[in-house]
Amino acid sequence: MLVTKVFNIPTKLPKHRLPINIVNHCNIYKEANVKHASLFAWITLDKYIDLTKVRFGKNGKPYLQGNTKYFSLSHTSKTIAVAISDKPIGIDIEYILQNDICDRLALKLLKKDQLQQYLKSKHRALWFTKYWTQHEAYLKLSEDTFCFKNLKKPINAKCKTKQIKHKNKILILSVATK
Repeated sequence: MLVTKVFNIPTKLPKHRLPINIVNHCNIYKEANVKHASLFAWITLDKYIDLTKVRFGKNGKPYLQGNTKYFSLSHTSKTIAVAISDKPIGIDIEYILQNDICDRLALKLLKKDQLQQYLKSKHRALWFTKYWTQHEAYLKLSEDTFCFKNLKKPINAKCKTKQIKHKNKILILSVATK
């Protein structure tokens, strides 16, 4: 069983009581809009799992105590993605990144052969955003810490990526499973 849902983030959050460990986790975000998105992702996830069983591992990765189900969350400025499965899972969603950001990150992150593919691509921002979301979904699946060094690791999982049109912009959604 795999459930993947994408939701728009409302301007005002619905009234909801979240467990204190989840509130504390959301409070690590300094920017108000990122904290808002994270809170909404957890409120949404509460429709699918028992949040009182959520714990956080040493790297900050959330998991369900008892591991009967697995889940992953992702959020951008205006959208969240939630994945729930019987198997370990990772998810990431991003709007297509700007060309200048992609160029800087590509030079920093990509191996030589990947950089050549990237530079040959007619749609570099799309190519790089797919690369980014696939790797971030994989890192969430694998429990590795998110850092630029880990984005260079090969993906050792099934990773599906699709484009979603949202308010005249394109989002890239990647889901990684074992």
